[in-house]
Amino acid sequence: MTTKKTKDIQMFFGIGSNDLDTKMRNAKRLLDKNHDVRVTLKIKGRYIEKTELVDKFLQTVKSNFEDYKLINTTEKPRDIVLLYRKE
Repeated sequence: MTTKKTKDIQMFFGIGSNDLDTKMRNAKRLLDKNHDVRVTLKIKGRYIEKTELVDKFLQTVKSNFEDYKLINTTEKPRDIVLLYRKE
């Protein structure tokens, strides 16, 4: 019997597309192993004021996890935390 653990994936706004694909692939692999995954999107510097770019990035990340259940969303001044679980 395996225990369910919460795994953390952190990414910064402005991450390259190949790096984003790698992190998404690793997160999906963890979700398929029945772990919960906490995705933390960190926003630094001048991007804090560019809300439309941050929203677009957030939608990109959420669209990659459409097959999984979003458990919780927490927004802090410089972080957005999404907690996913396999349905």
